[in-house]
Amino acid sequence: MSVLYEVFLKRIEAICNEVAKEEWYNKIHDEMIKTRKLICEHDNSLQHLLEQYDSLCLELHTKTNEIIYAKAYKDGTSDAIKLTPNLTPKQ
Repeated sequence: MSVLYEVFLKRIEAICNEVAKEEWYNKIHDEMIKTRKLICEHDNSLQHLLEQYDSLCLELHTKTNEIIYAKAYKDGTSDAIKLTPNLTPKQ
């Protein structure tokens, strides 16, 4: 495994941990839990609750991935720029 790849994986892990602490993330996650509890308690409106739950899951997943990959790309580009002088042969 290359050094850049290892740095990238560590940065992705750190970004995931940062995102999990965001207010919006916790709000969506809490709504998912509430919806799940309602699904278990009420069979009459099950279809609507399942659709709501699926929408929350998709929203959380989409937003999380957008942030993770945007940050990872930015950080990876920055790291590559910093490392390039070390990889370029000196004349």
